Amino acid sequence: MTVITPGIDFLLRGAFAVIAPSVLFAISLNYIFHLNDIPVPTVVIVLLGALASPVYVAFKICASDWKARRQADRLGARLPPRAKGRSPGNLDVLRIVMQDFGNGYIGAHFVAPPL
Repeated sequence: MTVITPGIDFLLRGAFAVIAPSVLFAISLNYIFHLNDIPVPTVVIVLLGALASPVYVAFKICASDWKARRQADRLGARLPPRAKGRSPGNLDVLRIVMQDFGNGYIGAHFVAPPL
């Protein structure tokens, strides 16, 4: 009997969620081009398929943010402020927080100094 560990199971589910949009998009493109007798190199279809996952993830993030803003407006609530970093993924903010974790107070950089 084969036993799959929880870590492998988690990774496989995540991989499927990331790979599925790319594969479906590539297959759909190939089918559409084949039906219309449009010759397209396989490399182009693979590259467009590879771009489908990041675009899909970006769309899901934007849709989720839009939904949260609308729900907050409907309830008369305010959304918490976001940390604005200079690097992609706010890695510079993460570095500052990790330094504060080891040497000071977490979040001390994000609080306005008292007047």
